[in-house]
Amino acid sequence: MLAPDWTWWTSVPVILVAVALLWVPGGLLAAGLGAGRWPSIALAPALTTSLTAVGGIVCGVLHVRWDLASMLVVLLVLPAAVLLVRLLLVRAVPVRPSARPPRGRRQHPGGLQAPAAPVREIVIGGAIAAAVAAATVVRGLAHPGDFPQQPDTIYHLGIVRYLLDTGSISSLTADGFNFPQEPSFYPAAFHGVAASLVLLTHAPGIIAVQCLLLVTAALVWPVGLMFLMTTVFPGNRPLVLVSGALASAIPGFPFLLSVWGPVWPLEYGYALIPAVLAVVALGLSQAFGGRSWASAAVLLVVALPGMSLAHTSATFAAAVGGFALAAAECWRFAHDPSREASRKPVRRWLPLAVLILAGVAGLLASTAVAPQGMLETSYDRVDVHRAVTGLLSLWAQRRLPFQLGGAAVLVLAVLGVVVAAVRRQGIWLAATWVLFLALGFLTSFLPGSLTWPLTWPWYNLQVRVQGVAAVYGVPLVAVGGAWLVRAVPVDARPLRRVGRVAVIVVVAGVVALQALGNAYAISRITRFGGTYAWADATKIAALREFSRILPDNAVVAADPWKGGMYLYVVGPEDTLIHTEKSWESDGIRLAAGLDRLRSDPAICAAVHRTGVTHVITGGSTYVTAGARTDDYAGIDDVTVADGFEVVDRAGPYTLWAVPSCQE
Repeated sequence: MLAPDWTWWTSVPVILVAVALLWVPGGLLAAGLGAGRWPSIALAPALTTSLTAVGGIVCGVLHVRWDLASMLVVLLVLPAAVLLVRLLLVRAVPVRPSARPPRGRRQHPGGLQAPAAPVREIVIGGAIAAAVAAATVVRGLAHPGDFPQQPDTIYHLGIVRYLLDTGSISSLTADGFNFPQEPSFYPAAFHGVAASLVLLTHAPGIIAVQCLLLVTAALVWPVGLMFLMTTVFPGNRPLVLVSGALASAIPGFPFLLSVWGPVWPLEYGYALIPAVLAVVALGLSQAFGGRSWASAAVLLVVALPGMSLAHTSATFAAAVGGFALAAAECWRFAHDPSREASRKPVRRWLPLAVLILAGVAGLLASTAVAPQGMLETSYDRVDVHRAVTGLLSLWAQRRLPFQLGGAAVLVLAVLGVVVAAVRRQGIWLAATWVLFLALGFLTSFLPGSLTWPLTWPWYNLQVRVQGVAAVYGVPLVAVGGAWLVRAVPVDARPLRRVGRVAVIVVVAGVVALQALGNAYAISRITRFGGTYAWADATKIAALREFSRILPDNAVVAADPWKGGMYLYVVGPEDTLIHTEKSWESDGIRLAAGLDRLRSDPAICAAVHRTGVTHVITGGSTYVTAGARTDDYAGIDDVTVADGFEVVDRAGPYTLWAVPSCQE
């Protein structure tokens, strides 16, 4: 494990700082942009992410180091200044009586009109969501220093340290972690927020990341979801509470993404989708209602960079839902006889026609600009039994109880679709969910040319598409669950009271079963051993011992397929090859021929340029490496090369000193 001295209890201060980091800057900015109290709370994480990501890019362009001083300016001074300007303007321009918002809505003067927030339901639902998420994570991840034994873990942990080392959190150069000679773009908003958390708390990178992920699952996602429900289903107070309680009820999100891959930035980006869609819904409502939608547009423009720079796939997922939402509003506009535009058929149907044309054009453009590799990539097909089982259980864990729990959630979601259709509320959610449900099934059962033109924004990977289905499915599960709870009326008759209690117990049981399934998924991926572990506890302990004897400025060569590159996140030392995807000229040269150091002047020159001082050999090879580990034969063969001396042995590894050489 990384950070062995840390526990979840000692991580509580980091969690609290993460909450403050996500909510204070974004809340100030949202209020300054006229969001109002409840929207400001729900939108705060998205706006903080935008401030961090865009501020990091600006600082990078200006060659200003991202430190506590620059962070203070970007995350506090700037949003506070926006809020101050707004307060001065509001005081200077009094609100006219005719500008009062409609009944049941709250409006910051001159700003966003949003349904009144059901405070009690939000607090109770949020508390349940936080408790379920915290219990899931702590049960599945007994130690915050544990991590998924998956390929991308070192990449995401390493980027956090790389951003801190370089003093730049700019997404324009974040992939310099993999390609230091030619730093390139990588959406690093999540990593920038994690790096900022490290600067504020001095916690190890793994602790900052795990605390940020916990806050994302426990607060960011449920609060955004409840904001969406208050917007799409105004006045339905019980539904808001149920949506918070059921926020973690679908297997595909958020916890599966936190261990599969892992794709932490994608999980973070998906968690921002509901709040962003709520702004879209409010803006469309105000636009079609003949009211000013400027504040909603500004909030949307400011929120989008955070979500997009967390992960571009999240923006595509939000765009599909936003299109469906806009189509529903255009349809309602065309069929509402109370609107003035309804007297003129052309004006009634023009918005929907324009939207359809834009959607077709966007789909064609998306297919045309799809990277060729994304349209040719081939993935193994899942057999029909597993594909159908996955669909019916919403891709729950394979154990039967978890699959039965997933099937129960599916029933609630289908019930939610029926309720939405009958009440004609939230039909766009149902359409979007069904679309991604079908795509999630097809990407596992029939991956190929029929689906790839539609799923390439999610890399044609089934779990990423299924995660989107979960994001849009949870609101429907909440609709179905809330209807089921309210279907049994409460009165003096004991049978009905028992029926209401029984329904609540069943729904609570489904949530508990899903929490156990999610915890099982987390524990299973973090506790692999043997060749299924990229860097298990034995390897990490060995690297920690090496770090104690190595100089802080050491540069160490290691075969990444055997886990030695985790030294980069264990101690202050640098590694020559950060991940198995790191390919730059000197790294390639030394990986293949470091053992020829004394006989090949080109190898010697590469060692001098890179400053390599030590080598790590040994360790088991990750199960999917195959023949790719042959590319690192020059590192492994230093065991029989001239001049390399053993410095230490620990666990499965041996640490060697690189001898001097003449170019």
